[in-house]
Amino acid sequence: MNYEVFVVTSYPYSATSTSAASPIESVFAADSSGKFITSTSNRIEMPTILPIVDTKVGVCGRVGCDCADTHKMRAASADYEILKTIYYSKRSSTSNGVVIVKTTTVSVSSTGDDLSTILSSTESLSGGGMHLFYFAKWLDRTSQYENLSTLSGGGKIVRTWNPHGIQAIAITPTGLETIFKYYPSDTNPVVTRPLSLVINNMIQSGTLYAATTTPSLLQYDSTLVDIQTSSTNSDVVYSYLKTCE
Repeated sequence: MNYEVFVVTSYPYSATSTSAASPIESVFAADSSGKFITSTSNRIEMPTILPIVDTKVGVCGRVGCDCADTHKMRAASADYEILKTIYYSKRSSTSNGVVIVKTTTVSVSSTGDDLSTILSSTESLSGGGMHLFYFAKWLDRTSQYENLSTLSGGGKIVRTWNPHGIQAIAITPTGLETIFKYYPSDTNPVVTRPLSLVINNMIQSGTLYAATTTPSLLQYDSTLVDIQTSSTNSDVVYSYLKTCE
């Protein structure tokens, strides 16, 4: 299975740059197997979402329902907006999976070939049942791992029931269809919770099959935590949690 790589850019990187949007984009582009399909047209600017808005979405959370109440609620998460854009209009083929990777992602030693080889191995180890593969995640619990394989350096490929974060993640076509079966943008969009939490709940219920490595292949750039605390993004103050596993 091939995966189209979508790079989500934020300062200081630009979606319109003629060079690599970030070093992590170059890692995926260096995959010699062709598993990862990279293109500058697949860059997406991180959406700016107001945290609280007036909305006509009713108490039930559905657009266009009969609920008469209008009230303030949290807007759709930026991650949901990204995934919605990819699902409805950005993929070149529905037979391809997608990789979402943010420019705040870093790696010390993993190469594009490492990523593609381990992802392919995990697809096989899951018996074709994998929906998501977390290249990076946080607040995961080793007590909720099922060991699938041990790598030569001692790390492990595992099935996980409690990963958090949409930092660097691969989603299969079946995984995408499952997410939007439950959360289509026209009738039941994700409007009151982070997409990461919604997907986490689907994994814990067994609706989605998630896998990862321990330790993670990729990481959130922890040097950005202090730099971005001055941002208007209300979630940034919690970014230190992205360094925890």
